This record gives sequence, structure tokens and C-alpha cells, in this order.
Amino acid sequence: MDKLNYIKHTLTSVHLRILSICDGLSHEQLVWRPSPTANNIAFNIWHISRGEESIANLINSTQKHIWISEGWRERFGHNEETDEYKNACDILNLPMPEHSILIGYMEAAFEKTISIVDQLTNDSLEFAIDQAKPEYTSSIYLAHLTTHKNSHHGQIDYIRGLQSPGWSAKSGIGMIT
Repeated sequence: MDKLNYIKHTLTSVHLRILSICDGLSHEQLVWRPSPTANNIAFNIWHISRGEESIANLINSTQKHIWISEGWRERFGHNEETDEYKNACDILNLPMPEHSILIGYMEAAFEKTISIVDQLTNDSLEFAIDQAKPEYTSSIYLAHLTTHKNSHHGQIDYIRGLQSPGWSAKSGIGMIT
């Protein structure tokens, strides 16, 4: 498997696992927190999606931010001011919409990323995004994206287990042959 296929494979695998874990969750389950300062599942989905779109736009800066251009920000009940929040308390308390909107944006960000990866070549993976930081190549950003998504996937899985002690992710989800 070459680098590009490996990247697409790992991004798709974690995407499918997150979709599976979140399938059928109620709004109450999405916004439930194990403690007042902990992430909830909805926040994790939003954060994964915003991070994914940010990295996709770093790799291909000609792309519009679908968060704004496709109206996702408004569907989430956010605005320009909330986009600038830096305080963890403010960010954790952002309004979170229903399941279909959360997953819709996650799907749109993922599709955007895959369409950008489809335009890359093995040579362009080694292209420095910022010439002042030549070590930050497209492949480094995509590897970070995979790690980031997997980290938050683990948080979502953990919260699901706290909500339903007998719950477990289905075996084989995300395995692509």
C-alpha cells in the first residue's frame, strides 16, 4: 500500500468507527458530561470536524471553509464571536445541535479531506505547507489528523462506556479490506 492509500485508509477507518459509536445517540447522550469540565460526545464530534477542516484547508488553501460557506456555523447556533473563543470553559459550553447536524458536518469535513487527499501525489505529501517550517509537510499534517481523530475517538468510546456500562463498539468496525 502506498502512502496516499495508507492515509486514506486510516482516515476512513477512524471515521467509520466514530460514526458507528455515535449511531443512534440521543441529544441527552451527546451532551452528557462525566464531570462539569469534561468533554462530551457532541463537543468531541464538533472539535474533530473543525480540526479536520482546518488541516484540510492548510493543505489546500484554495478551498472555502465549509463551516461558513455551507452554513454549518449557523446550524450549530454559533457565530463569528464563538469562532474566536479561546477559553476552555467558553468552548466546552458552546451550544451543540442535534445528532444529524453534528454528524452532517463531520461527514462534510471528512469528504472535503478525502477530496483534497485524492488530489495529492506522493511527491506533494512532502511539500512544506509553510516555507518557514519545512518540517511541516502535508504528510505530517495528515498524520497529526489521524492521531487527533483517534484520540477523540477514544474519548467518545470512553464516554459511551460510562453512559452504558455494558456497551462496547462492534468488533471489526472500521476494518477496510
